[in-house]
Amino acid sequence: GMLGSNVAQGGAALAVSIKSKNPEIKQLASSAGITAVCGITEPALYGINLRFKTPLYAAMIGGGIGGLFMGIFKVKNYSGGSPGFLTLPSYIGGDVLTGFYFACIGAAISVVIAFVIAFILYKDQELEDENTTTPIKNDKDSNTEIKSEIKNEEIIEAPVAGEAVALSEVGDPTFAEEILGKGGAIIPTEGKIVAPVDGRIVSVFASKHAIAIQSNGGAEILIHVGIDTVKLQGKYFEVFKKNGDPIKKGELLLTFDMEKIKEQGFDMVTPVVVTNHEDYHTLQAKTGKIKQLDAFIELK
Repeated sequence: GMLGSNVAQGGAALAVSIKSKNPEIKQLASSAGITAVCGITEPALYGINLRFKTPLYAAMIGGGIGGLFMGIFKVKNYSGGSPGFLTLPSYIGGDVLTGFYFACIGAAISVVIAFVIAFILYKDQELEDENTTTPIKNDKDSNTEIKSEIKNEEIIEAPVAGEAVALSEVGDPTFAEEILGKGGAIIPTEGKIVAPVDGRIVSVFASKHAIAIQSNGGAEILIHVGIDTVKLQGKYFEVFKKNGDPIKKGELLLTFDMEKIKEQGFDMVTPVVVTNHEDYHTLQAKTGKIKQLDAFIELK
């Protein structure tokens, strides 16, 4: 099931990279798609598929059909690892290679179906916006079209207290190279994450270590507690909100046992990323000591 799901996320993102006419989205989708088919899905999930919705639907369909195929033929993984094209040899085991062949076929089914559906459904947001432009009169009574692409100014407050650092200092290239978006990071001093804005919960990751939020002003925010903490599969985390819930600034979103997570060898630095940063002219994130709900990221 995970093999089909992971590579389908990549297939959907790759479809966006080919169809999109936005250079920034093309670059993000292509790099995220490649990492996803190799087994690392967070850049594709948060940076592209969840953000634009239709690629996520495509990934769900492709992964479901590929996973069903592999389930019917009882495909088994013999050595673990993050399922993807690079770990297909982990499906070699037993006396024959049948399971490996079916894993390859199932992965191909997932990628192709997700790619095709995403390619058909995806449309650049900018193109949709152009269809809803508003005509206005200028001083010479000639009609001119304008559109509102840039969102209003907004302040994202610190969801946790600690030491704010630049995103480039995070020890994960997905965040440090701003693949998912721009923002900042906080090395927490407490195990409590609160809402940094008024808005709603877009997605709570199944492993409870990350939450995607949309503010009432339109900012799309990803809070990711720790690096590689997805491997804990929710252990030491407790979430108090679910998908679609409205939130108020300062409301408790999740708690985590920081000391126990550190004992497992995980870096607790917590990136706070604005995935739709291109909708704003500028983004500035503070560094240094920061208290919970201090102004952290300024969008203009």
